[in-house]
Amino acid sequence: MKKVSTIEKYCNLEGYRLNYQHCQYRNHIGGKSFYNDGTYMVDIYNMSIEGKDFELHVKTTGRALYWLFKTNESIVVSFSQKDFLNCLAENKDIYGNKIY
Repeated sequence: MKKVSTIEKYCNLEGYRLNYQHCQYRNHIGGKSFYNDGTYMVDIYNMSIEGKDFELHVKTTGRALYWLFKTNESIVVSFSQKDFLNCLAENKDIYGNKIY
């Protein structure tokens, strides 16, 4: 059974619909290094806020990274869970535009 993340808890509290889809393994651009095998894992979620659909990618290994996509365009990228949640709370993307 998958552990419920802070992102999932926050979205449930705020009334956002968040559905876990699957986990993907991806390759680092730089390839293998002394510390890793050149791959990382990303959890993929479908997300709905006020009737608008998004896709959320959460890097689950190594340094945290959060991507929010709207129709295949990245609108929020954050290396901090706090900053990502602030973007959702303030309803602003990386350009200062409304998310939903």
